[in-house]
Amino acid sequence: MVKRGVVVAISVTLFALAGCRKEAPKPVVTAPITPERPMVDAAAVRANELGRIPVVMYHDVNDKVGKNTKMNRTKASFEKDLQLLHDKGFYPVTLRSVVDGTMDVPAGKSPVVITFDDARESQLRLIEASESYTVDSESAYGIIEKFCKANTDWKPVATFFVLPKSEKTLEPFGQVGLGSDKIKYLMSKGCEIGNHSLRHKSFGRMTPRELQDELSGAQKAVKAYVSDVEMTSLANPYGVYPRNRADWKYLAKGTGTGGSYTHTAVCQAAWRPMLSPVAKGFNPVRIERITPEDLKFGLAYWVGELTSGRMSRFVSDGDASVVSYPSSEASGADKAAITALGKKPNAYGGSGGAGGKRILGAGDNSDAASEKGTPASAPTESKPITGAGG
Repeated sequence: MVKRGVVVAISVTLFALAGCRKEAPKPVVTAPITPERPMVDAAAVRANELGRIPVVMYHDVNDKVGKNTKMNRTKASFEKDLQLLHDKGFYPVTLRSVVDGTMDVPAGKSPVVITFDDARESQLRLIEASESYTVDSESAYGIIEKFCKANTDWKPVATFFVLPKSEKTLEPFGQVGLGSDKIKYLMSKGCEIGNHSLRHKSFGRMTPRELQDELSGAQKAVKAYVSDVEMTSLANPYGVYPRNRADWKYLAKGTGTGGSYTHTAVCQAAWRPMLSPVAKGFNPVRIERITPEDLKFGLAYWVGELTSGRMSRFVSDGDASVVSYPSSEASGADKAAITALGKKPNAYGGSGGAGGKRILGAGDNSDAASEKGTPASAPTESKPITGAGG
């Protein structure tokens, strides 16, 4: 909790004799006042930070296929997905911020993690203009940027599980020569870059050495594009885990030919919304995701379960230093996990209990107006990238 600003007034008057005269007093020095943040009662927003969080898994977003499939979402359907999440009170965050306890979600809102696997071109395409590159407004991230410009209470953040270039995969996000620029641009917007392996091979029968070489090699390859990238989240190819459960520890931490790596979040393929990191039963090596498919157990289905009350939904209290939940849910709180994240538990009763939480302001994204030109090719020199929907 941020302490109330304290006004400190120091008035010092020095007198000195100079004949029969005295010096004028020195001016009063006053410390600035820290403005008090608006307050919110946890019960008033029905905060429950032990509830489940949807982590949505996307691959392609385009109209080439002409319909929605397991691996593709049409642009119109993707826009509807974003609108559904927005209208139902969800707020985009990265997977890293969920597991490390740093996500900044306004009071009364629920976090959602939008993820993309494979770093496909349809996820982020650039269009070359005379002096810069523009994010193609028809690519997935361009659609997200446009949506956030129209809905300024959202931030254009997502988690991208990137496949680096190898003998079996293309350059990240498809356009040759632009992989580094795209990763840097996403990072500048607050997006997370995650590990998706080096060659997209199943982990099922890999030995510990092969597994560590695969994960460390992927990290090394992505760092060759952008040296300061942090890859702390992993999505297993095909959602497959090593057959030997004892080898799962190498998904979280290991050392291979590419160096050492640490993953604080490891994702499965698709099933249901993930548990809160401070709820009993949460396993950072078995984080569940959901698909956007228009079927039972797809995005719309799970949103319905969460918003109807049939499934416990994570609702933020707006205070990153406190974990609030109804006292009736207290038995599901992992107090050790709450403490490990440097937070304090707040089990409130029906009348509000402790309450008094401050509301954290939602950030606003603005990009400069952009111009569209011809499809982007490999750059001859570095050009700035401007966002879509300017």
